[in-house]
Amino acid sequence: MSEKPLPPGWVNAKLFNENYARYPTEEILKYAGQYIAWNLDATCILASGKTEEELEEKVRALGLRMDEWVGEYLDPPEITGRL
Repeated sequence: MSEKPLPPGWVNAKLFNENYARYPTEEILKYAGQYIAWNLDATCILASGKTEEELEEKVRALGLRMDEWVGEYLDPPEITGRL
């Protein structure tokens, strides 16, 4: 039985969290101290910026709407403990 597709702008949180947990830490650490944009299933970092505004500019330049990505600020490892 296949799952029904989600409405535009909705995120499958279970899938997102599973993929996020599997994403390589060394790749995520490259963006420490920055804002990043994930695709909706957390399999790809689409863009990054030092400020929210910079990130949003980069995402708009990619032609994405606000409901087509998930934003996050990544604290440096000394704050998060993620190494």
